[in-house]
Amino acid sequence: MPYGNGYGGGYGGGGSFGSGSSNSGNPFANGSNSFQAYFRTIQKYLIAHGVIMGVTVVLLFPLGSIFIRLGGNIWIHAFIQLFSFVCLIAGLATGVKLADRTHLLFNNTHTLLGISVIALFFLQPLFGIAHHILYKRHHSRTAISHVHIWYGRILIALAIINGGLGLELARNSKGGEIAYGVVAGVVFMIYLLAVVLNRKGRKVEKIVVVERRVSGRRGARRERRGSRREMSHVSSSLSSL
Repeated sequence: MPYGNGYGGGYGGGGSFGSGSSNSGNPFANGSNSFQAYFRTIQKYLIAHGVIMGVTVVLLFPLGSIFIRLGGNIWIHAFIQLFSFVCLIAGLATGVKLADRTHLLFNNTHTLLGISVIALFFLQPLFGIAHHILYKRHHSRTAISHVHIWYGRILIALAIINGGLGLELARNSKGGEIAYGVVAGVVFMIYLLAVVLNRKGRKVEKIVVVERRVSGRRGARRERRGSRREMSHVSSSLSSL
């Protein structure tokens, strides 16, 4: 399997975990059965972590962003992003367990960047709630809206990059790395298309709103002019009596 090369090769023997007089901390001390059990456990954590994180950062989070930009319901958007956030935490848990078992916690770019990005993700729901409240109040985007949008874009981009670092750390197959990049690229293009369509839609909406305001003002002016004419006509009629 493509996930087996990095961790199996790195801890299969010859290194600091494969030799030594003490059996303490050595998963292979009891022979090949222990090695196979250890390797299977690593494989399970590795696949679970890779699948959960890959689906979450490449598909689920972008799906929520694309959905809201195509005019989707705000509460469905919030549900998708909240579910994605829960999956992110689950992926973090499997990743920390994997890194701890393979002695790769806090000593490489992938784990350090991953934990940092997920920590920053905790602020995004707060920005989203503030954006929603202010948008309902002002009926337009505010400064916090742009913070919410760009903060999320940066975090997702960093998470996708970190996914690539994770594939490299696990010594995934070249085909797996290419597939990951292709899927991420396709999703990115779909997101850009959604952004363009959303901006065009908002421009049309603004034009309609402005036209309604202008036509409303013109109508009010016409009504005032008509009422003035009626008043002058009434005044002239009364003066002729």
